[in-house]
Amino acid sequence: MNHVMLDLETLDTTPSAVIVSIGACRFDPNTGEVGEKFYAILDRDSQTLMGRTSSDSTLKWWNEPGQAEARKVFEEPVTEVRRALHDFSNFLPLDVGGIWGNGAAFDNVILWHAFRQFGFGLPPFWADRCFRTIKALGKANGIEPPPFRGTAHNALDDAVHQAQHLGVISQALGMRW
Repeated sequence: MNHVMLDLETLDTTPSAVIVSIGACRFDPNTGEVGEKFYAILDRDSQTLMGRTSSDSTLKWWNEPGQAEARKVFEEPVTEVRRALHDFSNFLPLDVGGIWGNGAAFDNVILWHAFRQFGFGLPPFWADRCFRTIKALGKANGIEPPPFRGTAHNALDDAVHQAQHLGVISQALGMRW
């Protein structure tokens, strides 16, 4: 499995957003079968000191009653940012076929910005993929997502669901990656 589905939880929606957590899984985009998983909760204070941003609207969203389960991430132990980015880099397969994020201007863009800011080389540009586009294609063709398992807005649970959803769409439309 050389494709990776990525999901971030953040405190802003801009490329400079403070990253709360990184969730990812290796998967087969043709079937949605999930393999090895990655999850890290990042130290937010050091990101703020480096100039990464939070927005009032995102902080307000996190504090909504419906996000109570997802907010538990703020009570969990954190990983130093450079350690988390290093570990994620090592999680990527050497022959990565695609790094999928939920939005052409969100997950991957924010993570690549952090990679640059903290002095890491970027993953290969040609592996950048947008799940949100495929999700819209599935919806336009009447393809229902699989049942969600886990906690909504938990980066790892979201990444696994997105990988499985991409597999459902690929199979329904006869797509081969």
